[in-house]
Amino acid sequence: MAKTLEERVAELEGAGVNMRVRALEVVAKRQARQKAKKKTFTGILFPYPIMGFGEPGEDGVVFKTIFPCDGTLVNAVIEVEGALTDQDNPPTITAQLTIERDVYDRQFDIRKKVSDIELDLPVLRGAKLQIEADKRLEGVWVGILFIPAVSDAVIRKIVEESAK
Repeated sequence: MAKTLEERVAELEGAGVNMRVRALEVVAKRQARQKAKKKTFTGILFPYPIMGFGEPGEDGVVFKTIFPCDGTLVNAVIEVEGALTDQDNPPTITAQLTIERDVYDRQFDIRKKVSDIELDLPVLRGAKLQIEADKRLEGVWVGILFIPAVSDAVIRKIVEESAK
C-alpha cells in the first residue's frame, strides 16, 4: 500500500542527509517529467487597420498618419466619392511616404470607385504617410493594413498542460 504524504515526511525528518537528497532528486525528476508534457504555442501577428476619410481641401490633403513603430504596410484600399466621367483624364491620388529625410511619392490614376493596392512596403518608426487627392473628387476613404515589426510586438506564450 502506498504511503501517505504525512508518513513520507515523518520518515524524512528522521532520515539522514543522503535519504533527504534522494527524496529531492525524486521530486526534481517528477517535475522535469511534468514540464516535458507542457506545450508552448506562439500567436499570430494580425495586421492593424488604419482608416480615414477626407475631402480635398486647398492643399488636396485627405489623409495623414504617422507610424509609431517599425513595420510593413501590407495593402490598401481606396474608395472615392464623386463622378469618374473622364476616363481619358482620370483624377489622381498621390501617396507621399516620408521616412527620416527621404520622401517617396507614388501617383495613382483613379478609374474606378474602389481600388485595391498591394504595397508590401517596410516603414520605420516615425515614418509619415500623406495622401493627396485631385480636387475633382468629393471625398476619399482610405484603409491600410499595417503589421508592426516583431521587435515592437508583445509576444505572449501560452502554456498548456497535457491531460495525460
